[in-house]
Amino acid sequence: MTKKQVQERVFQNGKPLALSKFKWYSEELVFRSEESDLVMDFRGLEGVTITVYDHCCIHAGDNGSVSCGNFCTILTGQRCTVWAGANTILGAGDHCTYKVGNTSKVFVGIAPEGYAGEHCVINHGGVRVDTGQTSEGVKMGESEDLGEELGVEEVTPRGLRVVKFRDDHLKGCSLQESERTAYRDEGGTTDSPLGGVWLGIDDAEPRVMALRARELGIDYKPGADLWAVPYPLPKGVMMTTRMHLNAAQVRGLIARLQAWLNTGDFRIR
Repeated sequence: MTKKQVQERVFQNGKPLALSKFKWYSEELVFRSEESDLVMDFRGLEGVTITVYDHCCIHAGDNGSVSCGNFCTILTGQRCTVWAGANTILGAGDHCTYKVGNTSKVFVGIAPEGYAGEHCVINHGGVRVDTGQTSEGVKMGESEDLGEELGVEEVTPRGLRVVKFRDDHLKGCSLQESERTAYRDEGGTTDSPLGGVWLGIDDAEPRVMALRARELGIDYKPGADLWAVPYPLPKGVMMTTRMHLNAAQVRGLIARLQAWLNTGDFRIR
């Protein structure tokens, strides 16, 4: 890759970084700059070494190395090494090594090796630890379990287990096992020993735009809700609000969610 091609991946103040403001060693795949406030994207390139200053946003591929100053946001692939200053936000894949300064946030995959300063929040493959005011920071392994259990487990009148909880908008939701179900694949019928689960919000809460409410025979108080008002459904109308997932889909969903927890991205690296 030429220096001109690298320039297309590095921006400062919305414009490509001037060629005179960085060095690029094409054989070693090394990028160096003494500039701050850079936005760079080296995704798709493996083994790139990046050295920059403060207030940078860095996207790096696998097997790379990043060294930067304070107030940087760094997103990397797997098997990367990162050295960063204070107030860093780091999202990295599996098998990474890092060292960050105080007041940083770290979200990495499995099997990392790392060190963080004071007042940091670290998430190693779904396991979280707050470093608090420790003078020596925290090293890998000094961690606790992530969060509390979600919701309350109950049993339906049909004897099925269900976990009831509220989402971030305080709407009632549930995770419920369904009756054992036979799934059909290309070779015929395959019976899943786990069956499936229902997951989602409990009530659709249908609404109609306030401007059309009276047109549909719905009385409402103007100003109570200028955008939408509840829409009463006719008796006998049913609405499905929960998804039904089989075991393979649950595993796939867990993988996507775990990737998001680790890196802030749905991509499974």
